[in-house]
Amino acid sequence: MAAAQTQVFDKQLLWGAYRDAFRRFGREAARLAEINARASYDPAEAEAALLCVEHARLTYNDARDTLAAFMMSQTARQAFWAIPTAARQDARRVKGLAELFWELAGKPQGSADDDWYRAERVVRHAGAEMCCAR
Repeated sequence: MAAAQTQVFDKQLLWGAYRDAFRRFGREAARLAEINARASYDPAEAEAALLCVEHARLTYNDARDTLAAFMMSQTARQAFWAIPTAARQDARRVKGLAELFWELAGKPQGSADDDWYRAERVVRHAGAEMCCAR
């Protein structure tokens, strides 16, 4: 196969992976929203669904970044992958999830540490790619 044909094939595969990841993220987010909208809220079920959303989000981010890098020049691609963003993104994500846990629990006083640790656990497990094979 010629180099140009290989590039077109690779680009199609990357676009397909990107679209699949986006759809999965949407499905998982809709499932979490449905769970949270129920009158009988189950925190364990919501946390499991949130873990699936986080895993789908990470998969989507990887597919997006890989597709974007494929479309860049070699120089731009090297600079793009050299940016150390994972730790900052994880810290922001933990903060956002901790706030979500707090709000879903009715904003109780004194739950900040527990909410933070739950959020850290979700982000850590989502990064381990161990959940939500649907």
